[in-house]
Amino acid sequence: MSLGVIFLHIAGSLDLPLFPVILPTQLMLRAEWIDQDMWLINPFDGETLDEHTLEVWLRGNIRLIAELYDDDLQEAEPLAVLRKMLDTLKSSLR
Repeated sequence: MSLGVIFLHIAGSLDLPLFPVILPTQLMLRAEWIDQDMWLINPFDGETLDEHTLEVWLRGNIRLIAELYDDDLQEAEPLAVLRKMLDTLKSSLR
């Protein structure tokens, strides 16, 4: 989670089009390039994911009938990112 926030800060300093996307188990980064291609990047390992791979991942980690909608890939507000970071920190301290 915190690695993703660091990447977002660096991307902002470099004017790169990188945005946070909050999923149930982690933060992903969404990059939108000039050619309109959208990339989803796992900040933990740098792996890029397409929507199909992400949907399969959700089904394996959340539930078999999980579906990925366009709204799930919208940019997260800074307050939502902070809340997710705090929730992750609290759960790791239990």
